[in-house]
Amino acid sequence: MTRLQGTYSYRSFCPADGVGGDPVKLMPWTPTGELAVETDANGKISGKLIFPPAIILDVEGAIIPGEFKMFPKLPVPDGFEVTGKGLGAEYIVRGFFVDDPKCLAGTVKVVKGDLAHQSDGTSGPCVLIQSNGGGWLMSVLRFFGKV
Repeated sequence: MTRLQGTYSYRSFCPADGVGGDPVKLMPWTPTGELAVETDANGKISGKLIFPPAIILDVEGAIIPGEFKMFPKLPVPDGFEVTGKGLGAEYIVRGFFVDDPKCLAGTVKVVKGDLAHQSDGTSGPCVLIQSNGGGWLMSVLRFFGKV
């Protein structure tokens, strides 16, 4: 089983036209965030997604094992599904490991209370890229006692 482990740079995009808008016209949804996460032996994911200056979402979810599909004869890579909650907002992020496990691509959907004021139900693409010795944002927040 692939594990979501360590620190990842996170970026998401939303339709420029809002819910139901043209999915080709995207705009940045969030500044670059930092996901600090661990996966236990049972595939349970837990961690924090942090955006500057000090927005912290608690992240929980699970690894979804990939499988081999006969049609179109391509293996489905391992995936993940997590919920991010904080400051009254809730999101669902689902995706797949693209470059096992250094790069992940997926979608994010607002369940309620988007902090960037998008409507509930808005969804768009997101990408996570494993940081090489990163963790700068988490380190700063730990220093100031925020996490």
